[in-house]
Amino acid sequence: MYRIQQILINYLSNAIKFMEKGAIEIDVTSKPIEEAGEFLIQISVKDSGNRSLNHGRNRTLRSTG
Repeated sequence: MYRIQQILINYLSNAIKFMEKGAIEIDVTSKPIEEAGEFLIQISVKDSGNRSLNHGRNRTLRSTG
């Protein structure tokens, strides 16, 4: 879980750093994967700023621990 936290903090820091004004919205959802006894966690970050770096970038993460 530490790795996901680190990635999310870095992503949000960059969103703030490259945005002069606007808002950042974070949405976290989870769904159990019954066969594996694990959870699927989806984290969405949306900002209303006017930056253009990595616009529309999607990333899928898989926890290994």
